[in-house]
Amino acid sequence: MRILLANLTKMVGDTGGLAKVTAAFANEMQRRGHEVSLVYSDVQTGDFYYPLDAGIEAYDLCHYEGESHSIPLWYKAKREILRAFDKRKARGVNNEFTKKYLLGHLQSVLERTKPDVIVSYQPAASKALLLDLKTNIPVITMSHGDPEDYFNTYP
Repeated sequence: MRILLANLTKMVGDTGGLAKVTAAFANEMQRRGHEVSLVYSDVQTGDFYYPLDAGIEAYDLCHYEGESHSIPLWYKAKREILRAFDKRKARGVNNEFTKKYLLGHLQSVLERTKPDVIVSYQPAASKALLLDLKTNIPVITMSHGDPEDYFNTYP
């Protein structure tokens, strides 16, 4: 089975739990005979702290096919100003950035990898896949955090 892991956050040098789970899951699924790819979005370039086994393709949406994107300063300022008043609207700024700069790259990764199933690591990744790109590929969303946040602070 072709599995695409969608962890649309940082991975380069990240020592956190989500990076560890992502790498361990990717490596284990490949060990079990699946064809595994990973898509992530990190403004940094370099190696992962938790390495992926050989044969697992990783695609960084922020540095994809000769294009590089980082969240512009004005987006960051807008997000922080909104955060003081409404966390949900503040998180929506990240969605604006994803739609404007990263969705085309994500669509390209889907076309390139042709996954049978996508495992999403956060609600924002699932939203990008299901609502923005309207993919018909089955998406499984993992929960890595307090589910209460999903209902109260996600756009």
